[in-house]
Amino acid sequence: MPLPPPYILLLFSLPSAALALSPQVVPLSVRTNISGISDWINVLTLCLAPLASHIVFGLAEPVVLAGKHPPWTERLPLFNPVSIIWRYFAITDRRIRAKCWDRADMAACNAAFWDGERWDGSEEVMVASRRLLTKLPTRSHVLIVSGSTIATLTMALQGVQAITMIVNGATLLVGSHIDGLPALFSFLAIMGFSRLGPALWLSNEYGYTDGGEPGKQSPMGTHGYLPVVDDTDREPSEVTREMISKRLHPVLHWRGILFRAIGFLTALVTIGLSIMSMLRGIVWQFPGDPDNRPLSVSSILMTAMYLPLVLGTLIIHTAYIASGSTVLPCVQSLWYKLYTYVLILLASLAFVAGAFETRVITCSPLCGKYTYLPKEFDGCS
Repeated sequence: MPLPPPYILLLFSLPSAALALSPQVVPLSVRTNISGISDWINVLTLCLAPLASHIVFGLAEPVVLAGKHPPWTERLPLFNPVSIIWRYFAITDRRIRAKCWDRADMAACNAAFWDGERWDGSEEVMVASRRLLTKLPTRSHVLIVSGSTIATLTMALQGVQAITMIVNGATLLVGSHIDGLPALFSFLAIMGFSRLGPALWLSNEYGYTDGGEPGKQSPMGTHGYLPVVDDTDREPSEVTREMISKRLHPVLHWRGILFRAIGFLTALVTIGLSIMSMLRGIVWQFPGDPDNRPLSVSSILMTAMYLPLVLGTLIIHTAYIASGSTVLPCVQSLWYKLYTYVLILLASLAFVAGAFETRVITCSPLCGKYTYLPKEFDGCS
């Protein structure tokens, strides 16, 4: 994913940056001036739309191969943005390394397979699952007129809005305190740009026999579909490395290495500059910024939520960068589940604090904008 051009503005400003040693923290209090139900619905819609889009459009559809359906404790980590972005990365990687690519491959790369005990997104299950297909995508790529395309465009537009907010917060010499509850999950939208890589191959138009019953043994799938992959195209139940090598180049092939190098460098620069934007006024500032830049409790909690998210994304993805799985390998680890719970807790705290502090500026030049700060910081003349 190419680096958004507006970030270049920040690079030219870095030499003049200085440490901010004494930010002014405004105590938490109930200062919202939003009272009407319709106004609150509008605020909550603006707040939750980026989060809902990121999860609903990015979550993999589970496919149960054997045993009972996964409990919520096993499904919840899949909602973690780190898991969703990994899925985008892995699907793009699979397509780049593919020697041959068909509709069954696209279906398998989009699914999250549950074998009764663990999630499986391995290259082996990509081949083995062909015999369990009951419904294939229309094409081996996403149609231009499709729900997936609309989802990609929606997330891209939300990402553009988030980039604008980040650039304004990081490059304007006169800092803006326009934020409020509607902006809480806006920065999450920038992660939606990672969807652009696999946009042509993201689909949920597939079906598999439930419980892992092969099509040959169960002519009709649980949804009434006949198995759609011909017997001659089905792979045997025992998958060998040779079968995989017929469909995919290895991870260490030059295609895989080049893709990982570009992805890592892009993520490193983007995440680094995003962190600098979040920490402006806390640990550094431009010479033109006020010495005691006001900070609300909500904005501090928001930063506390995003820092472990973006740093975790970089560290975790780097640790498993050599994996070929479409499911994050550590998704069932205890530490990753705890990490997910901590992110949910921080997001909940930021949401509650934001509901207390968000107010509408009622005077020019920022009339109608949302902010966490008290009225005395509105800048009214």
